Parts: sequence; C-alpha cells; structure tokens
Amino acid sequence: MAFTEFCCKTAGNNLNAGSVDGGSTEPGTSPLLTVTGCTWNGGTGVITVPAGPAFTEIQVGRFISVCADGATVPSANGLVIARITAVDSGARTITTSTTARWQQGTLLSNGTSNRTIRIGGAWAFLSGATTDGGVFSNGTTSGLETLTNAGGDPIRINVKNDGTYSPTGALGLTSAGGSLVLEGYTTTYGDGGRPLIQGPTTGASITVFTVSMNDVFVRNFEFANNGATGTAFMVNSNSVRAIWGRCVFRDARGHGIIFNSQGTIEDSEAFGNNAGNQANGSGIGINSGGTVVRRCIAHHNLGGTSGAGFRFGQTGFLEDCIAWANGLYGVSLAQTQLLIRRCDIYDNPGAGLAITGGTRQTLLIENSSFVKNGGGGLNGSAQSNPIYGFARNCAFGAGAMANAGGDIISMQGLVLENKVTLPANQTPWNDPNNGDFRLVHADAIGAGWGGFLMTHSGYGPATSFADIGALRRTTVQSGGGGGNVIVIED
Repeated sequence: MAFTEFCCKTAGNNLNAGSVDGGSTEPGTSPLLTVTGCTWNGGTGVITVPAGPAFTEIQVGRFISVCADGATVPSANGLVIARITAVDSGARTITTSTTARWQQGTLLSNGTSNRTIRIGGAWAFLSGATTDGGVFSNGTTSGLETLTNAGGDPIRINVKNDGTYSPTGALGLTSAGGSLVLEGYTTTYGDGGRPLIQGPTTGASITVFTVSMNDVFVRNFEFANNGATGTAFMVNSNSVRAIWGRCVFRDARGHGIIFNSQGTIEDSEAFGNNAGNQANGSGIGINSGGTVVRRCIAHHNLGGTSGAGFRFGQTGFLEDCIAWANGLYGVSLAQTQLLIRRCDIYDNPGAGLAITGGTRQTLLIENSSFVKNGGGGLNGSAQSNPIYGFARNCAFGAGAMANAGGDIISMQGLVLENKVTLPANQTPWNDPNNGDFRLVHADAIGAGWGGFLMTHSGYGPATSFADIGALRRTTVQSGGGGGNVIVIED
C-alpha cells in the first residue's frame, strides 16, 4: 500500500515540515531550505519570499512549514504545514493547498515580512514539553489527516529508532478527523524497528502520550516511565477504532496503557506497570466497551499488592493472551461481560480471573488455562451479583500448581463444561517461569472446545479440537548433528 510518508528523528525539529515530498526517502534532520522574512496569507495559502534565496528547493508537491520569525518551538496558533501546489519564481510566490494543510490551534495569522518557511526536515516526535509537540501537541489541532500527497495516499508517520525520545510534558495526536499510521522503524520505513519513548523518571506522574484521532494504527514502539509519584496512566488510547500493535508498555506509575475509547491491541507486552500500587491499576486497562485484546502478555505488573495484568472496566474480549505473575490478579472484571478464549493465566497472587464489580456478569471462557493462582482460578467473591455463562474446556492446575482456594469460587451461575485437570505439580508449558509458554503437555493438546453444530442430513461432522492456551502445541524432535529441534505445529 502506498503512503504519504512523514518522518521523525531524535535530532529533528517539530517546526520542520516532516517530509520533503511524502516519498519513501527519509529526510534529513535539517530542512532543505529555510527562509525568514516571508509574507504569509492564510486565506489564500500564498507565501511571498523576499529577494535573495534561490527557488531550487521550492517545488510543487513538496511540503512546507510556516511559523513566526524567531519561533524556537511550535505553540498554539503558531505553525502551519501544507503541500505546495504552485510556484512562481518570477513573482517569488509559493501557493500552498488550503485543504492539504495542518494547523495548530486557529490558523496562523497573516504576516508581512515576518514569517519563516522550511522545506522538508524531519520532526522530533515526542520530545520536550507540551508546547514543543507541533503535530504531536496534546491540544487543538486540525487537518493532519488531510496532509497527503497529490494522489491522496493515506499518511504514515515513521519514527526512527535512532536514540531515545524524551517527552517532559503531555503530548499526543489530537487532530480532528483521523486515519493514519504511526509506526517505528530503524533503517527503512516499515522494517519493524521499535524506538524508545522515555518519559520522566522524577516528579509527579503524567500521561506521556494520548491518541484522540479516530482510526489510528500505532505499532512498533516502546513506552517507558511517566514519573516518580502518583498513579497517572502512561498512554491513553482515546481514539475510536484505534489499533495498537507490537508495542511495549513498561514501568508506569498507573496503567501502562488505558483504552478510554473502543479499540484493539495485539502482539504487545506490558510489564513493571502500576508502580504506584493503584487498586485498579494494570498493565493494559480497558474503560471502553467492545475493546479487543489479543496476543498480548501482561506480566510482573506489581508495584505493590494491587492491580492486574489486564483490567476490564467495561465489556471486552481477551484472546490468545498471557497474564503471569502480576501484583494481584491475572485479569479483573468490573463490568458485565467478558469473553476469554485461549489464554494462559498463571502464578498471580490473587485470582486468575477476579470479578470485582458490575451488576450482572456474563462470561464465556473457553480453551484457557488457570494454574497456580493464589486467590483461586475464577473468583467472584468480591461482589454479590449474579454471574452467568460458561467455562468450557479449560485446564486447571493440581498439587503444587493448584489454584489456592479452588478453581471456581462464588460463581454459582457459571456452567463448567469439560473441565481438564492437569497432572499434579505440572504446568502445560515448556518453561513458564522464564516466560516460555509454548504448549508441551499432552493433557492440554487437542483438548479444547471444538466442532460445529451441523444437523443437516448427509453433511458433517465439522470438528476441530483446539489446544488449550495461548500458544500452539510444540514437539521436540532430534535434529541433525545430535541437537534437538522444537517444532510448532499448526
């Protein structure tokens, strides 16, 4: 898929245009051209350049930024970025698009011989205080989703893994509208590199990054730290239909990431969060119904004796996930409905799944493992409301791996089907205490819920019995040279 490409580097500047022409060649940290003393008309988008500078780098299709002369950081009502649509070197004018244009706050006021233009140059991404953010300012901005090339290709903002980005204030993507990709890289756009966003390690905790644009895809980032006191969450997903992928959230005072609008998070890790020991803190928190969490691991989120790996304050979906060794619960639910499929919940001091609130809970839990949790496997004793639903083909530990207090506690309305009790003192995984949850035990292989209801005469059966847990089965075979080969089966 083609994108209109923008670029961020640690040595960039959020006053830059972010891209030369939206192509796949990354820009330098300095603009191709900087000119002061220009005249700007926001209504027409026309810039008049003073005598002297050559027009060689001023070309149709390139991106240009406009700000007040002398500006050192972006500020409200002080920065515009647009695509060039026409150039007249004789009249020394540049015409910029009034639709393919982003602005911070209200439009930069007209100015005569007191505006600075820049062609190209990488942005700095999340660096410095809130007023330093430019397109990443956590305030009123508009038009970022329209800042495309002439072909209208959607925007991808690429953040280079070339050092540590160090925000000291709350930053974010808050432009009206939506639909863009924000992605880390190391050498070439889309290569999967993961830059580090290092928040403050002293002072009161802050929310480092907020995404409020709708339909944003954020992937390949590591977020770490957000202060030394308090319980602020580190990352706020306030974007409807946002998708987060291959991200790491660690060492936050409160939630590593909180979903305050419906979204999806996948292939991500959260650890070391809830350092402030917030009662409802977690690695990954859900405060908006319908959010999907899949292929994520939340472990060692244990600032004290509170919190959970995953916390659902609203209805949601937890699929193919691991909750291991968190501060209290593996998963906590404070609302009415949760679907858990193919998850491994292991060695949490409290319950594997704790029902902590809500008026009437409906659960559907299948093909999941609950092993060695200190407060029971599934525990509804913290509230007195009815609990309904099914737990199908789930595996529970025994002996030293048993869930303390029982596998099912205070869940009278929950129907337990095809319970699998593992052999005493054994887990179903290869080496879970070192994070290796590959499935190896025969009792959990092919023991999951499977099959389709087919009553039509002459057809079927359509059956496929899944494994229990987040990862597929593995077998160990002898390999060449006397070594062993681990084979992950489909």
